[in-house]
Amino acid sequence: MKAASEEARLLAQARSGSSEAFDRLVELHQDRVFGLLLRLTGSAEDAEDLAQECFLRACRALDQFQGGSAFYTWLYRIALNLARSGRRAERRRREKEVPMAALAASRGQGEETGDGGNGGIEMAAIESGPGELAERREMVQKVQGALEGLSTDHREVVVLRDIEGLDYEEIAGLVGVSREAVKSRLHRARGELALRLKGMGYEL
Repeated sequence: MKAASEEARLLAQARSGSSEAFDRLVELHQDRVFGLLLRLTGSAEDAEDLAQECFLRACRALDQFQGGSAFYTWLYRIALNLARSGRRAERRRREKEVPMAALAASRGQGEETGDGGNGGIEMAAIESGPGELAERREMVQKVQGALEGLSTDHREVVVLRDIEGLDYEEIAGLVGVSREAVKSRLHRARGELALRLKGMGYEL
């Protein structure tokens, strides 16, 4: 409750032109937004760039936030749109500039080695103890590799539900489909993710 009241105060101050208040809002939410974008893109560099753009757009459009949802949900919507447009742009660039054989090789390498920033990706089912860091890192890389193989629609619902812990209503509002459609999409996505992980030698 205290955190919510602090956020409301900061939002009011930021709308009134306080850059210090908006900087504090960024501090409160930057890790969560970066984590979301990292899981969606699989690249720490891309996630950092998109997170900066997300907060820049949020600053410019702060007056449009009416408080009908949580502030982080509003930020997530901006981040999702950026991730979607970024993936479309990257796909067009690759199709135009990268030979198919090289593209396949680069994807294979990415799945095997993972991105250096993937250590921050956590699934609720993965737990680590003092002597399990290497094993956990390998699992995390496999999960990220499997996520990257999913379609955008499937990746989004898995990340939002199973990693970020959002409820079905929140996810429905973010991705623009019904609650039942979210459930159906999530069921298919989890099945595909499990098959991909099984093929990598790891089962949820």
